Amino acid sequence: MSSAGKPGMLWAAAALLAVAVRCAFVEFPVERADELTMARFKAEYADKLRPVVIRGNDRTRAEAALWSAGDFRDRCGAGEITRYVSDASSSAWGGFDMRGERRVPLASFFGEVERSNRSRDIYGFDYNLKCDCEAFVEQTTILPYFKQDAWPVLIAGMPGTRSQLHVDNSFLPFWLTLLAGRKIFRAVERGHWSPALVDRGVVDRAGQESEIPNFKGSYLGRFLLVVDDDGDAEFALDWYDDAAVLDAVGGADVYSSVLEPGDSVYIPVAALHGGSNVGDAPALAITGNYHDEAHHAILVDVYCEGKVRRLMRQSKKLTRIKAMVKDPSCLFWAGALGDVEPTTDRGPVDAPAPLADVVYPDPWFCRSYGPRAWRRGCNVTRTRCPLEEEGDDDDDDDESDFVVDENRDGVLSRQELSLKFAQVSPRYLEGVPDARLTWGLLARWVAAEVEAIWPAGAARPTAAAIDAAIFARFFFEDGTERPVGDFNPGEL
Repeated sequence: MSSAGKPGMLWAAAALLAVAVRCAFVEFPVERADELTMARFKAEYADKLRPVVIRGNDRTRAEAALWSAGDFRDRCGAGEITRYVSDASSSAWGGFDMRGERRVPLASFFGEVERSNRSRDIYGFDYNLKCDCEAFVEQTTILPYFKQDAWPVLIAGMPGTRSQLHVDNSFLPFWLTLLAGRKIFRAVERGHWSPALVDRGVVDRAGQESEIPNFKGSYLGRFLLVVDDDGDAEFALDWYDDAAVLDAVGGADVYSSVLEPGDSVYIPVAALHGGSNVGDAPALAITGNYHDEAHHAILVDVYCEGKVRRLMRQSKKLTRIKAMVKDPSCLFWAGALGDVEPTTDRGPVDAPAPLADVVYPDPWFCRSYGPRAWRRGCNVTRTRCPLEEEGDDDDDDDESDFVVDENRDGVLSRQELSLKFAQVSPRYLEGVPDARLTWGLLARWVAAEVEAIWPAGAARPTAAAIDAAIFARFFFEDGTERPVGDFNPGEL
């Protein structure tokens, strides 16, 4: 083959590949709320990282009709919502101009969008339903797939507002139930955006960069890097402009469907997603990120292992065990912080649950928002989290020298003790080969150490008793440290 003929052949090959990997718009898989079981949801969607639209039924549509924008404004308008402004030139989260971000009363937010000729640009997120609109929580049920870890928020936007596709923090799965308006929802699975929009390795497989032109839709040569490894946008792209998406995004299926009031959508771990509000009425939705038993192993595999690899690439001195303990969320999902099962009854596994019965009995609610918690300003805690009887807080000043009261509620928990042992584990597990150093081994080592200090079923020890037990286990009487090898995981 002559050198003169080679570029022409490469052009032809690139053109064929450009067609082969062109972006495609596809409909979301659709299920019915009355028919999708929890077992099939997990097997077909959560485990396979597939999104799904769950069409509403008479109950979900009737509940959605109970609350309009005016109802939220008049009955729960004092609570605050985060106000964002869309910016077509922004590559920040959701395509918003973060300089316009601020917390405003919900009533003021709705007043502004009703008066403003910029209402198409103003979007509201993260209105705290559980604290600021108890009446809504008490009138609403939640689908069985999301009830194990449900602290939903309200989002609101006028027709024309939109959020550009993004991946949520820690790759957490996401759900949304539409209350009012209509919404075009779009998503790209992790298995599509990661190799198609990020993977530079395709250049090495396809040929030399200098020899292959960059076709739009092709990932040969200097292909367009749409998102980074974390799913964050590299440049501003309107994901609802079909022509622009077809030009910029190749090799990835883009799911697209229209949601009506009462419909829900599930976005799996690490999927890009966003919505555009259409129609004539304000779009209102309840949404939430969540993590439950169905997703823990997936989050560890997709998010935590990826984060460990990135951290180790960034710092050659960072060992695997030190990277593993950097993110407490990963420790929690891996089971290294103790019991991850819900501590309240959510009812039959395939049945929806009253939202109030999911949110308020959860011990984490009062730990986070109650009288002794570090978060303040929750309007319902006076009735939902009554003050302890006098004398119950005698241990408030009994602080540990070893364990941190992470939520500042004046009480040390097994989870806080587990976190401390996970954080010090690199000292004792550094010698374990990487091939053996699994999340399961780390969880078992932490559990064994916690059991030695605070046996399961035993009464809650004081901070002083915890400190004494830790000292006796890890130090000799003269204060010198016991050999690190004494705490080798052995057969764990």
